[in-house]
Amino acid sequence: MKKILGKKAIIAAGAITLLLAAGFFVLPRFISAPLQITVGVAGASGMAGEPFPPSSTPTPEGRPVGLMYTTKERVVNLADAGGYRYLKIQVVLEFALPEKEAKSLKGAAYTKKQEEFTNEMSARRGPIIEDIIGTVTGSKTAAAISTTEGKDNLKQELIKRLNEVTGEDHVTNVYFTQFLVQ
Repeated sequence: MKKILGKKAIIAAGAITLLLAAGFFVLPRFISAPLQITVGVAGASGMAGEPFPPSSTPTPEGRPVGLMYTTKERVVNLADAGGYRYLKIQVVLEFALPEKEAKSLKGAAYTKKQEEFTNEMSARRGPIIEDIIGTVTGSKTAAAISTTEGKDNLKQELIKRLNEVTGEDHVTNVYFTQFLVQ
């Protein structure tokens, strides 16, 4: 009887040790996972090319919110030495509306205009926009985009490059709805 209890105690101690060892090696992977911050807009689906809901709130600059174009989520290798750093990013571009039109578009009219704009941008300029975002972000190092100033500089460079190809559609702002450097 004592031998059976001794064997059971040894087996139980071995099982507990095995579980603790597994936890020791597996748990840190979950704890040290990179923090991902996803910023969203209420009601936004986050799908590329899908329209954002209309906003009755003007921008901080006091101008009405323009039309939004959501790009695809992407993972880009950064220009760091060794090539082991990457950026997971999703961008929403805001395009200016003519002032007269911006004041008159509300509710359903805004939603309809947003849908038409999204479809038109996807068909006409979607691949060009996606290429520019991938090229510009891939040319940066992790150190260059990890600070607030670095992100602001990246936004300004994207606005400049995108306005060179978007013609009459003028990009007024760039929003990072996902931004993860690993």
